[in-house]
Amino acid sequence: MGGGSLLVAGQIQYPEDADPPDYVKPKNVDEILPTYELIRRDLSTVLPRMRPMDILPDAPERNWCLGAQNEAYLVYALNGGGFRLDLTGAEGRYRGDWFDPRTGELYQLSVTVVGGSTVQFEAPDQQDWALLLRREG
Repeated sequence: MGGGSLLVAGQIQYPEDADPPDYVKPKNVDEILPTYELIRRDLSTVLPRMRPMDILPDAPERNWCLGAQNEAYLVYALNGGGFRLDLTGAEGRYRGDWFDPRTGELYQLSVTVVGGSTVQFEAPDQQDWALLLRREG
């Protein structure tokens, strides 16, 4: 989740390694645009304060978390499914949204998440999803 600019680094091959006189849209760029839009729209102010957090006790090799303590948490679930998020050190109430990286759509959780405990989440399916929790108030 860090180093998002590396998604396109080295992917654009121009003839003789010279920049073209006009803009050339990189191949497959449409696949990453939903994620860039999420960052621009929902994470641009908090992302610089987020750091990797070891608060996912389930399958750390396929689930990752960035967080700004007591402010926001972003969990990436590589294979969807269920996972627990240890929010025992978090204070407050959080609104949650599932982010579909394929479409750029956000789907709001039906419940408010309260810090102070470990919370179970279930991604919508077995594809990759991101869970964004933002503190209310």
